Amino acid sequence: MVAFVVDGKTAGTINTATSTGGRSNTSTVSPKTGEGNTMMMVAMFAAIGLAGMTVVVAGRKRA
Repeated sequence: MVAFVVDGKTAGTINTATSTGGRSNTSTVSPKTGEGNTMMMVAMFAAIGLAGMTVVVAGRKRA
């Protein structure tokens, strides 16, 4: 199941753009969605995981 929630102003702009063949005189800006720094967070978690594994392996070698 998929649902789209659109306010009245946006719906009017979409209807205008589709009724004029996709060309509209009104300028709309799409909202920015998602995270822009996803790769930075993935790299950070990978570095933390690598550091944790290094500590565990070093501790096992000493024991």
